[in-house]
Amino acid sequence: VPLAIAAAITSVVLFAAFRYPVAFIGRLVGMPRGLEATLSALLGLVIQSFFLFAMPFILLEGRSAFASIARSFRFASRRFLEAFTLVFVPFILTVPTILLGVNSESIAYRISPESLVHVQVAGEVVELFAAYLLMGALTLYFLETRDRGETR
Repeated sequence: VPLAIAAAITSVVLFAAFRYPVAFIGRLVGMPRGLEATLSALLGLVIQSFFLFAMPFILLEGRSAFASIARSFRFASRRFLEAFTLVFVPFILTVPTILLGVNSESIAYRISPESLVHVQVAGEVVELFAAYLLMGALTLYFLETRDRGETR
């Protein structure tokens, strides 16, 4: 149950962070969509960095959902550069397939509609790899810091 609660809270916050704040400001000041998307992604990555360690605190230390989220914020704020790097590297791997997906209409007209299937499959494979990379690196980093007694 704590894992589901923390996952739901994290998902809602990250969805809102990626989707709304920069888009709202961008519409007010007339920001180009590309810049708006870039700033939204960076804001989402920064926020994700603070929620990143909630799951390890639940799974590896048996904490409650709210306690693990609070602890994740404290832990990540002391190690922000490491937390951001753990989030940023897997994300940057997915950027090419994200851009292909965004330009899917152009691809369908210029190459062939069937190529969209390849773009979709490539996107799913890359996202799967990025998720495994994130989870593996996160787990190794968390266990290493815990072994040194730095998760307290």
